[in-house]
Amino acid sequence: MIVRQMPAWPLQMRAETAAAYCDEADTDEFLRGVEAGHYPPPGSSFGGSAKWHRAVLDAAIDRHHAIVTPTISNDLIDLL
Repeated sequence: MIVRQMPAWPLQMRAETAAAYCDEADTDEFLRGVEAGHYPPPGSSFGGSAKWHRAVLDAAIDRHHAIVTPTISNDLIDLL
């Protein structure tokens, strides 16, 4: 039995890493998905390259699969 270990994904990712994280065939396919609105645009730029945050990619994938992610309210009135 072959056991493959999944990589530890960083919190921020370049397009190449984000493409692999989203299981796209290549970076071009991932960027076409960004352009089509399937994935969000990069949230920041560090070191001259665009970066995507893992949590934002997770939320986009959840929406694509109609998964509702619960949110925690900081408003105490909502807790009463």
